Amino acid sequence: MDNNKGQTIFLSVIGIATLLVAIIGATFAWFSISIQGSDDTDKSVVTKTVLGTVIFTDGDEVVLNSFKQGVNATYTKTFTVSNNTPNTTDDFPYKIYINVEDNSLSDVTEGQLVHFISGTKSGNGTVVDLTETTVPSQGKQLLGEGLLSGSETHTYTYTINFKNTDTQYNVIGKQFNAKIIIEK
Repeated sequence: MDNNKGQTIFLSVIGIATLLVAIIGATFAWFSISIQGSDDTDKSVVTKTVLGTVIFTDGDEVVLNSFKQGVNATYTKTFTVSNNTPNTTDDFPYKIYINVEDNSLSDVTEGQLVHFISGTKSGNGTVVDLTETTVPSQGKQLLGEGLLSGSETHTYTYTINFKNTDTQYNVIGKQFNAKIIIEK
């Protein structure tokens, strides 16, 4: 009787393990990924192939760590979001976020760090257009929602700017680190 019980438990464990392997394999096949980036960067962008491709010209990070006092400091990043599935007519909605990971500038800039995003499109979709807005001090913020229409490409320029004001800010040793995130 005990031998039968042990055999049943053993076969149950084998069955559950086989089921888990099958589920993991199916999930991996469904959510296959593509990794793209340029040769001159050590950062890669991972996107679901359902959305298409996202290519950053210089990685997905926004890093500001050397401001000059009294000078407008501007940083720009260019990236594309595209649906390269041949002969598709489906619409693909997506969202663009900035995730501020480290911002020691917020203590001294008092809302003077601003950003905006503008884009162009190769088809009938909708691009994100964010006018000048104060950069969040921490966390993930939605910049806007876009829509790829069929096999289309959207090219974006993200700009972050430390406004030049008459007030002197002590920005020495301060830094700003964030990432641009594209999600479906």
